[in-house]
Amino acid sequence: MVFMLALNIVMYPSRLNPNPTLEKKVLKIFPIAIFPLVLLMTLSIFQLMADEIDELIIYLIATNIFFYIAIAILLIKKIECKSKYMAIAFCAILLIVCVGPLSAPNSINYVWQNKIKNELTKQGYTEFPLNEASTEKFIQTLRNNNDSDSRKILSYMLSTSNSENASVSKYFSTERSLEDIDRLVRDAMEKSASEDTTEIFDTFEANISNVNQNALKIPQGVKQAFFINLDFDNDDFQYRGDTLSFLITITDDQDTSKHSTYDFRITKQELEIDSLNTIETDSAIIGIRELHTEQWSKTGRSLRIDGLLFIK
Repeated sequence: MVFMLALNIVMYPSRLNPNPTLEKKVLKIFPIAIFPLVLLMTLSIFQLMADEIDELIIYLIATNIFFYIAIAILLIKKIECKSKYMAIAFCAILLIVCVGPLSAPNSINYVWQNKIKNELTKQGYTEFPLNEASTEKFIQTLRNNNDSDSRKILSYMLSTSNSENASVSKYFSTERSLEDIDRLVRDAMEKSASEDTTEIFDTFEANISNVNQNALKIPQGVKQAFFINLDFDNDDFQYRGDTLSFLITITDDQDTSKHSTYDFRITKQELEIDSLNTIETDSAIIGIRELHTEQWSKTGRSLRIDGLLFIK
């Protein structure tokens, strides 16, 4: 598509030629030939939207719309100065997705605000904002649910916990919950652990080593990557039944008040697989170089992970 737009600019003098030429035929056929690729891009965007919507998806949608407009402009014979109208269309779309109520960040906020509201309504909450106790109960319910929507909502709340995001603050503007939602998640984890009344206790230990690999493979769709070498505090992970859950927090280098927290879960059965090299959640992936975890009593446990954290 970019090649087609460049070709249209380079061959503009040929379009002004009143006589039929090969260049003019190419300029007429090329937009039609490129249309299936633009349509394929549309289908790919719909597939991405089925998994999760973020700002990148909004920018892709805007780009896709511009491509359709560009093809239409190139095919309409009455439009003489096609480059001018394509430039106007490009600037208009760029302005819409970057500034104003329909900008990409605002659009994402609207989407997540509706998702959070629907989940709150589903759990029976009708009066907002929630107090801290209700917020913690809501978070606990999200953690206990195994569906992907609950995990995505919780992950989004964690990632925006101290950014004063309107989609979150509208429903959780309490004394401390908005500023420190990840603390409430840890409180919920401890509460879950204290409610576990299982009498029989089996020790568990897992060792995973991928140090012989030349390099950890970078998954598709990754936006950022961080080296991690973490010895977890007991507040940051827990065993419940046969599942290990833990939190990883990444702090912004330029602004230490900004951070993102990611919630991971994996079963003991998966940890016993020697070839395990990744642990994945909806918004992040851990590439494992070395992992050691052990549980020797109801309160005695350890977890260490060395590898890469990939942010989707």
